[in-house]
This record gives sequence, C-alpha cells and structure tokens, in this order.
Amino acid sequence: MVPEALHALPVVRTVNLYLAGVSRSTLAWACECARQLEPENGYDTLTFPRSTLNQADTELLQSLLSAAGVTVPGVGGVTVVCADGHTITIECTKPNDRMNGRT
Repeated sequence: MVPEALHALPVVRTVNLYLAGVSRSTLAWACECARQLEPENGYDTLTFPRSTLNQADTELLQSLLSAAGVTVPGVGGVTVVCADGHTITIECTKPNDRMNGRT
C-alpha cells in the first residue's frame, strides 16, 4: 500500500527516481508511488533496477504509467532492467503523447 503521506517533490532542476526490485505484483504500487511523487515538471529519469519484470510486464508498466499520467520528459526516459538482465527503455514524454517501448 502506498503511504497517503507522500507528496509531490518540489520543482527542482533534475529528478531521477529509482524504484528497485519491482515485480509484476508490485507494478501498481510502483506506478502509484511515481504518480504521487512526480514533481510538476516531471522526471528526468524513472528507473526500475533489479526488477523481476519481463517484456510482457513492461507493457503493463507502460499502460499503468500512462493511465496515471506520469511524465518523463528528460532524456533518460523510463528504464527497466528485466529479470533476464535485458534493459528496456520506454519513452514517456507528455500525457497526450504516445509511449513507445524499445529494447
């Protein structure tokens, strides 16, 4: 459960959020944390290191981030390090833009 006491981070020059160890069962929690913490100007990077996610899970992650309105206008985008060591980057630039995954 995401603590209700989470507040958006203040507008600062750079915000890089790392949510480590995310699994399929904690995807909704991770997306809600990202949504609640998101600063007004979005994240520069959103990284999911040491996850147990696979390609199909990253598609679900993409949908959940999009539904939550999480934006990552920075160059880094959203990076997921999958269970097999494969890295997937998801572009998430604006709420109205499409999100595209690439490996």
